[in-house]
Amino acid sequence: MTIFLTVIFCMLVDDILFTLGHWLLHQKILYKRVHKLHHTYVQTICIAGSYTHPLEFFLGVVLPTSMGPKILGQHCHIWTAFCWYFIRALEGIEGHSGYEFSWSPLSLLPLANLAEYHDFHHSNNTGNYSSFFALWDIVLGSNLDFFKHLKEKKRIKEKLKLT
Repeated sequence: MTIFLTVIFCMLVDDILFTLGHWLLHQKILYKRVHKLHHTYVQTICIAGSYTHPLEFFLGVVLPTSMGPKILGQHCHIWTAFCWYFIRALEGIEGHSGYEFSWSPLSLLPLANLAEYHDFHHSNNTGNYSSFFALWDIVLGSNLDFFKHLKEKKRIKEKLKLT
């Protein structure tokens, strides 16, 4: 139970820091000089997850990933931290895989960001800044275009069924 709760805590810390860092990287001055490199890939593929500028690697990977265990300090066992780092690496790979894995344990999370969520971010280059949970995107209103996209996609599917 301690491992589970610690990993959830690390996910929450990561999610808020990643969302804020990712939003910051999409601001004009940083986007052109830093984050545009990552968005060279319009479709999500695994290599795109690691294809980043060093500043982005720090803001988007090192800082958010390490802060949970850092905050917990001696209350975070080294093996629990390794569990967290493993889960974080899997989310990064899965998020850039371009596939919606039905068996993914991450799909069990409330407000989980799955492949389609991040695919929209890369293909439209807007919103959906968070990593694990859509919560901060909802608070910031940065995923409204994604929800419009889903609504339109559903409308088109229903229209095709009628014909």
